[in-house]
Amino acid sequence: MISHEGDNLNCRLHGKKIYMKNQLLYIIIAFMAVALGFMIYKFNRLENIQAGMARQNVAVDKDGKIVDPYAENQVKNTVVKNYGDAQTCFNEFLKTNPEQTDGKIKIDWQIDEDGQVINPQLVSFDFKSEALSNCLINKMKAWRFPAPPFEKPYYAFHTFRFKKGE
Repeated sequence: MISHEGDNLNCRLHGKKIYMKNQLLYIIIAFMAVALGFMIYKFNRLENIQAGMARQNVAVDKDGKIVDPYAENQVKNTVVKNYGDAQTCFNEFLKTNPEQTDGKIKIDWQIDEDGQVINPQLVSFDFKSEALSNCLINKMKAWRFPAPPFEKPYYAFHTFRFKKGE
């Protein structure tokens, strides 16, 4: 009788080698798929940034300073459209503080991808009470700006100037 145990052992070992090679192949394919997906994500993100830059016409003023068109146009126009809220806050302030007839408040905030105001904060103010700035900050939270360029939050600031009778 001829024994085939050695042949069976060789077949099993050969089968395990093939199985291990297949596992290694699957791991390499999975790694390549993840790498390809990451590269596609980065490429699309770069295209979005470039498209945003193309939409934004960077300008230079007469003194050679770069002017941000989003701040100079969309942000500024939205603040002007909502200046009535600021004036309402100032008029309320004057009722309890008639002696202080003018001053400035500087507030900064971020504008999220949807144009909503994020985290408005008082930077500086000329008034002896924070009631005016608190009123203004609360009103600003309801303001809506056009979506900022580059599809990410945008930092903005404005100095509000107040004078009684204006």
